[in-house]
Amino acid sequence: MKIKLTFLALILSVLSYCQDLEGKWVNRGFTGESNMTYEFQKENVLKIYYAGKELPTADPVEYTLKDLGNDRYRIEMQYINLSNNYSANVVGLIAMLGKDRAEIEIWDRNSVPEKLEFSEESLIFERDVSQD
Repeated sequence: MKIKLTFLALILSVLSYCQDLEGKWVNRGFTGESNMTYEFQKENVLKIYYAGKELPTADPVEYTLKDLGNDRYRIEMQYINLSNNYSANVVGLIAMLGKDRAEIEIWDRNSVPEKLEFSEESLIFERDVSQD
């Protein structure tokens, strides 16, 4: 019974985290314009926007999250970018910097650093709380 309750608590904590991640996360350029946006949706689906335009993909982008502890998560996803037929197989690191800020870095699967840590290429994203 104790194992079942522990497992249920783990599932509920993962679900509550994923629900907290839902929404648009925006990285803004030096002049304040939206540069890169990740829109986390229900059922582990992600939309990607660059310069305000949605990245066209062959299928919805599905992702998986792994809790690394200390508000850090490993994200994995695969998609085909229809604008250039690039087949992406990527791994990323997300660090929550409070409720509405996150540091995110994404690598091609074949160039993930051995020690999964941010580089100078990581970006800070803020939750978009504006009404669309």
